[in-house]
Amino acid sequence: MTRTPTNPDFGDPPTAASWAQSEERIEAFEHAWREGLRPNIDEFVRGEGSEQESLLGELIHVDLEFRLKAGVDARVESYLSRYPSLKHGTVLDLLEAEYELRQRREVALNLDEYARRFPAYIEELRRRLGGAATFANGNAVGEQPAQASELPVVPGYEITAEIGRGGMGVVYQARQLGLERTVALKMVLTGIQAGPKDLTRFRAEAAALARLQHPNIVQIYDVGETAGRPYFVFEFVPGGSLAEHLRGTPQPVRPAAQLIQTLARAVQAAHAQGVIHRDLKPANILLRDESGGCSPIATRLASLVPKITDFGLAKCVGGDGEGLNAQRLTVTGELLGTPNYMAPEQAVVRGLPIGPSADVYALGAILYELLTGRAPFAGQTPLTTILQLLHNEPVPVTSLQPDVPRDLETICLKCLRKEPRRRYGSALELADDLERFLRDEPIQARPTGTVEKLRRWVRTHPAATILLAAGLLAPVVALITLSFLSARLVRSSALESAAQQAELLEEATREYSRNVQQVTKANYAVNKMVPPTPGTVPLSIPATFLHDVGERLARSGKSGVKVRQYSDFPFPWRTGGGPQDAFEREALRRLRQSKGQETFHEFTEMDGQRVVRFAQARIMERSCVECHSTHPKSPKKDWRVGDVRGVLEIIRPLDKDEARVGEALRLALLLSAVVSGLLLGASLIVAATGRKRTPVGS
Repeated sequence: MTRTPTNPDFGDPPTAASWAQSEERIEAFEHAWREGLRPNIDEFVRGEGSEQESLLGELIHVDLEFRLKAGVDARVESYLSRYPSLKHGTVLDLLEAEYELRQRREVALNLDEYARRFPAYIEELRRRLGGAATFANGNAVGEQPAQASELPVVPGYEITAEIGRGGMGVVYQARQLGLERTVALKMVLTGIQAGPKDLTRFRAEAAALARLQHPNIVQIYDVGETAGRPYFVFEFVPGGSLAEHLRGTPQPVRPAAQLIQTLARAVQAAHAQGVIHRDLKPANILLRDESGGCSPIATRLASLVPKITDFGLAKCVGGDGEGLNAQRLTVTGELLGTPNYMAPEQAVVRGLPIGPSADVYALGAILYELLTGRAPFAGQTPLTTILQLLHNEPVPVTSLQPDVPRDLETICLKCLRKEPRRRYGSALELADDLERFLRDEPIQARPTGTVEKLRRWVRTHPAATILLAAGLLAPVVALITLSFLSARLVRSSALESAAQQAELLEEATREYSRNVQQVTKANYAVNKMVPPTPGTVPLSIPATFLHDVGERLARSGKSGVKVRQYSDFPFPWRTGGGPQDAFEREALRRLRQSKGQETFHEFTEMDGQRVVRFAQARIMERSCVECHSTHPKSPKKDWRVGDVRGVLEIIRPLDKDEARVGEALRLALLLSAVVSGLLLGASLIVAATGRKRTPVGS
């Protein structure tokens, strides 16, 4: 089936993801037919809009093909009755498919039948069938000539044979009577077949050729009109086209490079005259054989003189050729070129500028085919070819032909870059680099770097990239996040424990103070001096009790917690009762400033161990005021209720908290690694599935 996938009836081409799903349904539909099940089209149609229209057209095409091969008298009308909403472009595609499929079995089939069945489509169908070879499979004008019942008469020329037919013109071999030489004469199709746009493009081709004088471009000799049909006469090249000679056979490296170098210089000459070909392909490269032999092309490629022909899609800019710009001949949604050789910017119908780099791309595609025996992209339909062109990268040349030198592969793949700015800046630069290769000199092109390869892979496999990135980043993000959270958790846990321990000691001290008061009220002789007076109950004041408890904890405790109590008005018998370092001095200042309403802490190292130092104010209560103000050894006698007497500090090591949190962190990282492994596996599966659905360049 030969169809223009960007026909206005279809809208924009489907995305790679949606088309991959459609391909699955088409393959399943074909498989059902091969199994003899005769599937129902309706069970396989999904989507909406242009996506559904494209899928439906492909399914009907498959159904029509299998039915005709099975001997069923299938016709497009039966599908129109089932799907009356089929658009004009889809119906035209189906008519073309039906005709081509039937013609293989019905030799006498002609378009008269279709003129009766579909009079509204017959003119477009005639043009479609005449030019199908140019668009769909890259065949040259002249590969499948239509046999004319009557040769035209052109004054001054003797028409001897029809040698080719295209979408807007027919080519004859003729003898120029005045000069007695063999020429090629291209004549526009008859008036009923050629529209105004075709006539304009036909004249534009003649004008483009008239601009060019180069030994590797076919030369135009004459322009005229007969019986209302324009024609032009150009150089006859009897050796056939490059496409006819290749037939899927890889060519020797140096002759292939020499051929493209020659073509690149010819293309540069055309560009210098403001002519961009836009449809370079093997079918449009004619060959003049100067070897005089009949040996295979691989052994005589160097002796073949290439001639670029068919400037029907050329774009002419600059100069004095009024009206030659072929952009004026392009309507919205029309695709110009051959999918197997066109540049990506030609396949995206968005009004993007198509410049000389499009011809550079085509030269690279021809070089690729010379080296590998296949085009860079060749899907089963034009639509799949275009999707490959837009979304995939070509298979490296050396993957198909390992003996091809890396430098030549680099030159070829540079031409095939999807972004025009990444290709050679001109055809001349390409020719010069090929000349360096042929002279065994260093080339200017550089192999695709790792970053560029990664960028292409990301663009080609978006879903796999997301999964892969998630798989690689998950452990890193988990490690960073959990490390941050674990540090906070350790600090929070240690700080909370220190606060609880301080509160517990304070409560124990208050309880001790109440007991002392009860003993005093019971009229026991209590002595709070240090050392105690003989014959009295030796009960120390609460602050001394708290200090003694802290000392015992430091000596016998297993947790490593230390308790410090200090004041700037300590009792004289308490050694080291004042602030000893900057933290303790700052703690006293802060706690007095906040009147004991806040706490103060710091995470630091002491004796090579990470600790938290937690400071809490010791507030003077009524019983404390009486004791401290009346005690003979008290350095301050004017205490009031609510004053900050001193500081209770808890020094707590962090090692046990860190060990507990570290164990939880390792478990979380293990789970993260498992999830990461699953994501990496999924990314590989998605990438492999993508390659299976849309083989690169296949």
